[in-house]
Amino acid sequence: MICVNRRWHPLSLAKLFVTALFVATGLAGSSSAQNVGALVFPGAEDIPLPHQKGHRFIHIPKPYVRLDAVGTIGSDYGSYDLSSVRTTLRLQTPVPLDHKSALLVTALFRYNGYEFQQPAQLFGPGSLSGDPVDPMMLATGRVIGFRALGKRWGIFAGAQVAFDWESGGDATDSVRGGGGVGLGWVWKERLAIAIGVGVKSRLDRSSVRVGPIGRIEWKINDDWKVETVGLGLAVRRRFGDTLALRLKGRVEGYTFLLKDRGGSFGAGFFKDRSYPILLELDWHPYKSLQVELQAGIDIKRRIKTEDQTGATVYEKTADSPAPLAGLRLKYIF
Repeated sequence: MICVNRRWHPLSLAKLFVTALFVATGLAGSSSAQNVGALVFPGAEDIPLPHQKGHRFIHIPKPYVRLDAVGTIGSDYGSYDLSSVRTTLRLQTPVPLDHKSALLVTALFRYNGYEFQQPAQLFGPGSLSGDPVDPMMLATGRVIGFRALGKRWGIFAGAQVAFDWESGGDATDSVRGGGGVGLGWVWKERLAIAIGVGVKSRLDRSSVRVGPIGRIEWKINDDWKVETVGLGLAVRRRFGDTLALRLKGRVEGYTFLLKDRGGSFGAGFFKDRSYPILLELDWHPYKSLQVELQAGIDIKRRIKTEDQTGATVYEKTADSPAPLAGLRLKYIF
């Protein structure tokens, strides 16, 4: 067991979380590091972590189906306000191979709706016409496997295919792929780390990106846990077996292929990058059911459009933070 310093206090953890979040936000927002988020392999949260417990080295989660809905209310862009809703249906199932190996299969579909209170010139001068974009869709299939190499070490490898397109456009034109490999390490059931390298194709460029991938989970004690969440950090406090609170901050970025609007713009791209901070109340009324309420703020948000050549046509950052609210329902089989 890891020897935990008794001087750790919830206030100290909160200070650590806020400091790390603002450092990450500053790095992700700098012009020299705009590609950092893009290099994080999608699905990093799904990387199986080694789990040194009993006869099985790998922690294999139970299959589940999950529905998420998160809304941003009135992001202020000066001449207009933008509200959005993101609804996600996610299915995941493990495939145990033996006591040292397992696969994790995930399918995901996401609906992104955007409502502009006033028209915006997203496609250049003269393009003011109500809500300028139709709902954006995302569909992903992913497989990640893990193989134990000993009591503390293991290897993982994964691959995925994804589609990101505007409703009314051609989804097949938005296909992209990615994958990654790496090592996992566990220490005394308290600290688990997975780190490696990933590669993925870009939707907005005819190129691929290579960069780091990883996941960290630190169980400070039976009630407190710190973990990475994509390009972000979360602190979780458990209250008994049915209730928990989690403070989470991360960088989120999406790029969608727009339908062909003709002219020089053609089939361009819509980009949405945000920096939400959420407080999540996690309630398990039954072992098979999880209900999660979410509330927070989007501390910074930027939308951008590019034409079919990748040239920037419109770019705007919200003038102030905007409130967030969400609900998650998860059924565990």
